[in-house]
Formats: sequence, structure tokens, C-alpha cells
Amino acid sequence: MTSPLRRLHLRLAQEADFRLPHLLSRLRRRWLILRHPSVEFDIHPTVRIGPGVRIVAPAGGRFVMGPFGEIRRGGLFELGQGAEIVCGERVRFTHSPLVQITTRLEIGDGAGLGQGTAIFDGRHGWDDTSRAWYDQEYLFNPIRIGRDAAIFSKCTITASIGDRAVVAANSVVNRDLPADVMAGGIPARTIRALGTTAPDA
Repeated sequence: MTSPLRRLHLRLAQEADFRLPHLLSRLRRRWLILRHPSVEFDIHPTVRIGPGVRIVAPAGGRFVMGPFGEIRRGGLFELGQGAEIVCGERVRFTHSPLVQITTRLEIGDGAGLGQGTAIFDGRHGWDDTSRAWYDQEYLFNPIRIGRDAAIFSKCTITASIGDRAVVAANSVVNRDLPADVMAGGIPARTIRALGTTAPDA
């Protein structure tokens, strides 16, 4: 039989497990805003920000997260001058995203991004053989990740992804993907349209 002291201990632990993460998330949100006065933040109060989330934005930028979003743990968000990261409602980053944006990243409502997802809106040029790749100009393109898209662990994203698309783990998306497809590979290609029968193994 559980003693009264043990029951009290369990109840207090359950209360702490429920309340403490919310309190710490609010404190982390305020700390991000205080540390980056040049960034225009619009983070809804219901957004949960886990430990270890960092933002690097020496020239300012804009960072938006809609209601009930989540950045679970870790992660680095880098914004260039005038860059925008705009996330809709219920956007969830799991563990350790790496997001480097110089133009604009838009993520639609309900999208989920798995552990270790990396998103880049630019790349080095390399076609000029008279110059080393690191001396050539960057090439940029804004990225849109659609509503309810699912991007599984350790994907690299440098192009846009359509609504409700599913991207298999470890894929490299370097060309735009349409809506309502399952895609995967290096580079990522459409495997099948969602709602159709999966091909035989």
C-alpha cells in the first residue's frame, strides 16, 4: 500500500512534469527575444521551445512561429540580413534542426520536421573554373514547405516541398517536390503519389 508521503511525492512530481516544461519554455522565449533585439520576433505564447535552441542573426531578420508550434530540443537558426523564417500553426521541429536562411523560409500549418533536418536556401556557385568554389557568388532561392508535409530524420532541404508531401529519412531535396507525393533518395525523387497503392518490394 502506498504511503501518504509517497502519494504526495508522486503528485508533486506529476505536477512538476506538467508545469515546469511550460514555464521553462516561456523563459527561453523571453531570453531569445532579449538576446536578439534586432530580430523581429512573433512567437505565439503556446509555442514550446526546448533546451539548447539558438538563433544567430547579427544583421536582424524576422522569426515567426504560429500557435501550438514546437522546437523540442537543440537546434540552430541562422538568419541573414533581411531574412525571414515564417512558420504557421502546429509546426514541429524535433531534435537539432539546422536552418540557414538568407531570403525566406515559409513552413505551412501542421508540417513536421524530423531529427537532424537541415534547411538551406543558398549554395555556392562552382561553374566558373577560373575561380575556386569558395570565391564564387552564392545562389539563393526562397523555400516553401507545404501544409502537413512530413520530413523524416536527417533530411537536407534546399528546395520547396508541396502540401502533404512525405519525405523519407536521409533524403536530399534539391529540386521542388509536388504536393501529395512520397519522395526519397539522394537526390529525392517521387516514389509514388499518396493515395495510390505502394509498389511491390
